Amino acid sequence: MKLLESFERNIVEITVIVSIVSLVATIGFFAWQMGN
Repeated sequence: MKLLESFERNIVEITVIVSIVSLVATIGFFAWQMGN
């Protein structure tokens, strides 16, 4: 049970990190496009 709980928590953390990274990448890409 403990393993499953920590596994689910890791999935949540990975999902949050991935969405933040993709959001930053999208904003950075648009900022770069505007800059050119």
